Amino acid sequence: MPYKYPDNIENPEFKNRRIKINIYEQRVSKDAKEAYTAATELVQKIDDLVPFENSTLEELTNNLKANANSRLNGNLIDSIVLPMPNNFQDQQSHSWSTESGILGTMGKSFTSMNTGGVVGSVLSGSANAIKNLIPGAKKLSNFGTPTFYLSVDKVVGAASSTFGLRKPIIDPGYFQNYTGSEPRQFSTEFNLIPSSAKEAESILSIIMKLKQYSSPYRKAGVSLLAPYYFGLEFSNKLIGALIKVDRLVIKDMTLEYGADGAMQMTGDGVPKYITLNLAWQEVNLTTANEYSHIPAIKEK
Repeated sequence: MPYKYPDNIENPEFKNRRIKINIYEQRVSKDAKEAYTAATELVQKIDDLVPFENSTLEELTNNLKANANSRLNGNLIDSIVLPMPNNFQDQQSHSWSTESGILGTMGKSFTSMNTGGVVGSVLSGSANAIKNLIPGAKKLSNFGTPTFYLSVDKVVGAASSTFGLRKPIIDPGYFQNYTGSEPRQFSTEFNLIPSSAKEAESILSIIMKLKQYSSPYRKAGVSLLAPYYFGLEFSNKLIGALIKVDRLVIKDMTLEYGADGAMQMTGDGVPKYITLNLAWQEVNLTTANEYSHIPAIKEK
């Protein structure tokens, strides 16, 4: 029997307004060979996809579901049923950097070169005049005439300014260079308000279970096992298809006891208002193939 809140969450009025948090126990490998075999099989499942013509919402949804099933390799050990969160944020992040083209990079290297001795020779007379004007500067004459280092870009810029011309530059050829994508991040916010002693007990049990399953497990010695995986199942199939989540981890869990900064409790000590914020992230990156491809069927 899954943990649930409120008591009537399974009534018809919540038909399209329920979310189920499933907790999965990932398989623990006994040795390095078994771990390698399991990892290889999982990579083959993800990579071994075949194109599938998809043009309708139903086909897209079925593709996503087929790929999700190929990745779930753990045992379902518990479930928590809640109303749809007050706020659900789905964030997808891709990394792009602004880079110069090949010719632009070569041009930048050229214009940043210093003119060195050429400018130093031309300005050596001015440098000596400046030394004569500065008290005590003559003592530095034994160091020789200083050399001025100016970049080609600065020389061109100064000449353009002097003669009132528009400064020319080498076209940098900027473009957006794709550098990778991150697994999607999600955030959910639930307001938990008990209306009976039974609901209060359910809320506290749900919070304790979430804390338990999102925490690491200590083994003998100093080793830790990673927390459990999670999956979000929506009773609203359209929302489920849009969000499409299978294996998640809880990266952050924030609880606020009380509303408007005031912590109020019932006579038996149960908080009257609890805000539960959960930050999730995908275990595996979702790619375009999962919308347009399906796992290949292995021939026996």
